[in-house]
Amino acid sequence: MSAMRKVLILSRYFPPMFDVGGKRAYRFARYLPEHGWRAVVLTGKIPERRPVDDTPLRLPEGTRVERIYEPSWFREPTGRPSDGTIAKPVRSPDPAAKPKRRRLLGLPVGPDIALLPHVVREGVRLGRREGVDAVFATSSPYAMLVHGQQIAKRLGVPLILDLRDPWTLNFFQQRRARWALAMDRRIEARLFETADRVILNCETALAAYRALYPDLPKNRLTAIRNAFDPADQPTTPEPSSRAADEPLHLLHFGNCYGPRRVETMLHAMAELRRERPDAPPVLLENLGRVGTADLELAERLGLSESFRHGVFVPFAEGLERLARADLAVLVAYGDETLYIPAKLYDYLLARAPIACISQPGELADIVEGTGAGKSIRPGDVAGARALLEAAIDARAEGRRAFTPDEDALRSFGAPATARALAGLLDAVL
Repeated sequence: MSAMRKVLILSRYFPPMFDVGGKRAYRFARYLPEHGWRAVVLTGKIPERRPVDDTPLRLPEGTRVERIYEPSWFREPTGRPSDGTIAKPVRSPDPAAKPKRRRLLGLPVGPDIALLPHVVREGVRLGRREGVDAVFATSSPYAMLVHGQQIAKRLGVPLILDLRDPWTLNFFQQRRARWALAMDRRIEARLFETADRVILNCETALAAYRALYPDLPKNRLTAIRNAFDPADQPTTPEPSSRAADEPLHLLHFGNCYGPRRVETMLHAMAELRRERPDAPPVLLENLGRVGTADLELAERLGLSESFRHGVFVPFAEGLERLARADLAVLVAYGDETLYIPAKLYDYLLARAPIACISQPGELADIVEGTGAGKSIRPGDVAGARALLEAAIDARAEGRRAFTPDEDALRSFGAPATARALAGLLDAVL
């Protein structure tokens, strides 16, 4: 039997942090040893000033997790909009206000680039001590890609870059200063040229980046989607176990603000209540931060008591709540199609019936192709109401609104994505 090879995984986030980006690195670290690769993880410290996820980790024996990303002087930023451990809603932009000007200041790549000397020093030291055979750097923050390139260069080993979200094609970059965005594009292009492989996390983003950098070898860019861990699958309760007068329960798992809104579902709930007063009550719950625009809309529609929001809950608890939901609401980033929300895979794992609000594209295709749910366009109130009525009928008949095809789900499991990553690691040696 050949010796186990080692890969240095650079990930700013890693469980028990709640940050969703860390789950991708964790699942790779968990399953790579099945394909001949052991993970050595360089990540951030467990935060002291905000809650963490107490769901137990199941890492293979011999996996190293070194929390040395931050230098001693570094202080974790607080109050980020994406911090779902905070209950305070995120203020939504005023649609009537003039578009904000581009920011003129800001570090290229992002503020974590200031940590470059420390991260490279610690990464090289760790890589040499462990004798790693390759470096895998996952973003965001995008500075992780620069850190990874510098560490791999000093270690003399292959480099794989992993973009959980697009970088310069990211709509969040639109308000950055033009000079900073142009510099980011040059840095991104150079990183893509020097890396042995670059991974995008959906086929749509892969196609967009191949169009942006047509001169790169075709096999330089590839796609490996996020995944779920089959070992985390919760028990799905029998539909007949629900009380007849229990409200229809809709659940959105994660943050929901900015272009990601539940307004279509709120309008459908109001229409259903207005036109079908005999229908059971509907409760929409959000586990994560919400925007003030949706809260204000719920109040105007008379749905304040029917729209609840709270903070992140431990992952295992969240999965159990998804499994009990009549519908799991999945909302894309408005009209953007280069993203697949990571919560999709949690929904698939929990076998939750999915009400997806998205433009046609890869996300909608997965939801409907697996049989896990149905997708409607943003603003399609009639379609959202039809989903509510389908869930009401399913409840009355003692069944789930949608039941996914188990064979179709298999490719979305972490064992399959870890096998794909191991294949890339084997290929670049």
